[in-house]
Amino acid sequence: MKVCLLALVSALPIVSAATQANASVATIEADASEFSINLDQSSIDEGEFVLNVDNLGSLGHVIAIEGTGISTSYMSSGSSASVTGELAAGTYNVICTISGHAAAGMSTSLVVSPISAPSTTASDSTTTITPEVTTDGTQTTVEESVTTLANSGSKQMGRLSGGILMLFVGACMIVLRRGKTSYRNSTH
Repeated sequence: MKVCLLALVSALPIVSAATQANASVATIEADASEFSINLDQSSIDEGEFVLNVDNLGSLGHVIAIEGTGISTSYMSSGSSASVTGELAAGTYNVICTISGHAAAGMSTSLVVSPISAPSTTASDSTTTITPEVTTDGTQTTVEESVTTLANSGSKQMGRLSGGILMLFVGACMIVLRRGKTSYRNSTH
């Protein structure tokens, strides 16, 4: 039982890191008014994002990320809009597309930083330790075996770590079942 818990706890950081790498969606909150756009953050990492805009002004506005085709719908005074998209690394102008609004000051910059690739070993592989469960009828033994798996990127890492977690859970279930069987046999 202790071995199962140790194996499961050992696998959690791998699963957690892979899940966080895949689930990183930036959220930008913006306020639009005459004649400014205020972003709650001026930089994000490249990839998926959500832009939530509140029109605090008395005029209608349409907020867009220039040159990307990403734009909110028309927002009347007091309304809000949300838009999702994906941006590559670079610097983008966030503007109001209503005629004359950008020239009057409704323009700001958004810096999108590249995501640094996770470091890998020279052979571009990941080594994992998986338990090997054996039993001789009276005692269950868990031995470690080392497996080297090719690293196929962060999206694949999430699948890989999910598979590792399932392997640990399966090994724990085998140990627990065999432990119950051994206990039942010894009490009869």
